[in-house]
Amino acid sequence: MIQFITSIAPYAFILVCPLMMLFMMRGMHGKHSESSSNHEAMNFIKLRLKS
Repeated sequence: MIQFITSIAPYAFILVCPLMMLFMMRGMHGKHSESSSNHEAMNFIKLRLKS
């Protein structure tokens, strides 16, 4: 049983990575309103650092 799990683990990891990326990207697309306020905040910080 342990040999089976250790032989499947690398393939499971390879399959899980793209699925995790899809879920993360889907979560990022749902926050468009927050991203615009984040851009405004970053622009404000950059202007403050320049002066």
